[in-house]
Amino acid sequence: MTSSPRAVLLDADGVLQHPSHDWEAALADVGGAAFPAAVFEHERPAMRGEMTMREALLAAAQAVGSDIDVDDTLTLWGRFDLDEEALSVVDELRALGYRCYLTTNQQDVRVAAMRERYANRLDGYFFSCEVGEAKPAGQYFVRVLETLGLQPGDCVFVDDSPANVRSASGVGLRSHLVDASDNVASLRAALRNEGLLPD
Repeated sequence: MTSSPRAVLLDADGVLQHPSHDWEAALADVGGAAFPAAVFEHERPAMRGEMTMREALLAAAQAVGSDIDVDDTLTLWGRFDLDEEALSVVDELRALGYRCYLTTNQQDVRVAAMRERYANRLDGYFFSCEVGEAKPAGQYFVRVLETLGLQPGDCVFVDDSPANVRSASGVGLRSHLVDASDNVASLRAALRNEGLLPD
């Protein structure tokens, strides 16, 4: 008999929060047309905690020959808006006794701000730069489960990335894809599907 879920693992960007700017446009304004792709390439080690985001930005700028103001550029990572409607769903889950955790790929520059802004809204945080692995690596989910002392079937995972959902499913998590353009409705639908929220 399948056990009932005990915890919900929630992605941040596209599920519980949204950027207050267009990433490609903002980065292109800083370092030119080639800079966004260079940042997206060089930030992967920062997401695993292998370097700081400052180091990643400097490497990206050097790769494309851009002269950037690193401190000013880093402020982009602090510009995001919490989705209060989505967080109200989290409030409902916690009131029903389910533990809710943030499971998100983030660099060091964002961690402190996110802990502060999500204060008391979640039961814990699994930032990839602290976990030492980043989604969609299966080992990311393995480490989260080990820390929580839970089995894969104990957890519902929701994310707006198909690759992350496939990977989590491969580990055995009860995984659901959320549509970032209609995140609250699809989040509720996923949770109803698991029997965590009433119809």
